[in-house]
Amino acid sequence: MPVCPECKGKKGYNLQVSEYWEEQPQYEWHLCGTCQGGGEISKFELAIYKARGGPAPPPLMRGFS
Repeated sequence: MPVCPECKGKKGYNLQVSEYWEEQPQYEWHLCGTCQGGGEISKFELAIYKARGGPAPPPLMRGFS
C-alpha cells in the first residue's frame, strides 16, 4: 500500500497551539485526516487525493449553530 502523502507515513502531525510568538511554542499531536492515523492509504484513495490536489475538506458540522 502507498504511504500517505499528507503525513508521509508518520500517522499524524504536530500542530502549534500557542497563539503568541513571544511564548514558548506548544504543540499538540493530531491524527492525519487523510489516512486516519494508519500511515498508509489505498491506491484508490491516493488517486482521489491527487485528483483533488490535496486532502479532502473537513466534514461540515450540522446541527445547532
